[in-house]
Amino acid sequence: MPIPQFHEIFLPLLRRSADSREWTLAALRGPVADDFGLTAAERAELLPSNTQSRFVNRLCWAKIHLEWAGLITRVRRGVFTISDASRTVLAENPATIDVAFLDRYEPYREFRHRRTTNDDTGGQPEPPLETSTETPEAVLERAHETLNDELAVELLDEIATTRPRSSRRSCSIS
Repeated sequence: MPIPQFHEIFLPLLRRSADSREWTLAALRGPVADDFGLTAAERAELLPSNTQSRFVNRLCWAKIHLEWAGLITRVRRGVFTISDASRTVLAENPATIDVAFLDRYEPYREFRHRRTTNDDTGGQPEPPLETSTETPEAVLERAHETLNDELAVELLDEIATTRPRSSRRSCSIS
């Protein structure tokens, strides 16, 4: 099974923390990975930066999104518990929870759709953020690959249209 996207982790993370105890992501990492049937290799797969596993990164982003929606409450650094709103959601027994589901919560909508004014836009508000199922790291990785591909094409075009210079040099031997 491929490593789940961060939004696919929302519901399993809430279910695993439903007992109202205080939890850390480190304590839930294994059980949530088990829910998805991830192999040891999938659990260990690193981001291109080689600084964090892809699954742990997505688990962290899932927690952050749930926190923004008010479904997880931060107790102290690295420790959280589910909120009353989360208990209500789990009582509904949803088949899935995704970004669109979290949009029903005002704090999450404010985060996702906030508008800022910027001097570059002449004081006009920026359009709302698109709903994305990718983590910021995945977006950056994809953008990096696109830029590399475009640069390669530009370099090849430049090489193909450049005339070679003459390498003849005058040399006098006395």
